Amino acid sequence: MEHWPEYTRFFTALLVILDPFAALPIFLSLTQGYSHTDRTRAAFIAALAVAAVLVLAALAGESLLRGMGTSRASFRVGGGIVFVLRELMIKMFENKISVEEMLAISALLFVLGALRLGSVFAFQREKQMLEALRSERQSDAG
Repeated sequence: MEHWPEYTRFFTALLVILDPFAALPIFLSLTQGYSHTDRTRAAFIAALAVAAVLVLAALAGESLLRGMGTSRASFRVGGGIVFVLRELMIKMFENKISVEEMLAISALLFVLGALRLGSVFAFQREKQMLEALRSERQSDAG
């Protein structure tokens, strides 16, 4: 009984990530000429693919992040950018975005990209400095 807030938070996050309400009109427009059987089959295959990706991420996600040398915080920032781009694509698909909005968002993404590159360079420099400090300590100890 005490785990309900945690379960609620998990399923709310899952609902936001999967966003079936935004995916439904896209799915319906992509399968417009399909028969009922073909549309059901396409929905089943899409659901299986999503389930496979979610299970893979749950089981091996942390190892994949460590293997790529990235942190959860960095991955969250990248995920946020992906969600912004996804919403932009939906607005563009529905012809609901103005040129000014597109320019503003492009500038924002450019700045975010530059900040991301800067953080990678700073991380690499910090890593080099720590390695130099370790080797210096080892030579002093030896």
